[in-house]
Amino acid sequence: MHSHELAVRWTDLDPNKHLNNVSYVNYAVESQAALVDAGVVGPQERPVAVTVAFQRPLLFTRRPALVESTRTGDVLEQEVCSRDGDRRVVYARVTTTFGVPATLEPGTGRGHDEPGRLRRSDLDAHGDATVAGIFELLQEGRARFAARHRDAMLDGALALGRMTLEVGPPLAWSETECTVRSRLTKVTGALVMIESDILRGGTVHARGSSVHMPFDIETQKPRRLTDEERASMTGLVETQEVA
Repeated sequence: MHSHELAVRWTDLDPNKHLNNVSYVNYAVESQAALVDAGVVGPQERPVAVTVAFQRPLLFTRRPALVESTRTGDVLEQEVCSRDGDRRVVYARVTTTFGVPATLEPGTGRGHDEPGRLRRSDLDAHGDATVAGIFELLQEGRARFAARHRDAMLDGALALGRMTLEVGPPLAWSETECTVRSRLTKVTGALVMIESDILRGGTVHARGSSVHMPFDIETQKPRRLTDEERASMTGLVETQEVA
């Protein structure tokens, strides 16, 4: 196992002073750079799939966060955690699979399109979007999607529990905007699933799937959707159109 310390910055936090969702990915990517130096990850290896499972929120602390990494074959398992003596707390688990990017077909059903543009700081040494940059685009697209349907989407009262990414052909920086197409794909009493594609021209460069749980803003605890809320969201699944 390889362990790396990372200082938690104020800029890594969301408005609730929790580590921002994409910051976990940034921590994993930062640690992977050190793993390249250590010979654990090859400099030419490309991620083809990434899953982030959130366990509990990481609040701002002056104690460094730890990224503990273990590689087996093409799969790299990383845990963003902290240690205090014998006490170990895991905040998120990041699983990265390396390989050859696949050709991704457009998702089924229609969706809502939002513009997206890479920044040069989102690029890796090859000039292509990093995993963190791709997650940032997907999160921005989901946020705009939720804002379009504020009432049906509980005005943001959804906690992100899991993100999964499939990586297609490399997404290079360009003056041309890409498109983030999002659609609601599943609604149950306990979770909501959103799927998003990043497209440029007719090419799907990445696909993200996110699982969200409804929660009570006052108590900050998970809850179940009411029948009315579930019906409203299910109607959104059935009536989506590209807009």
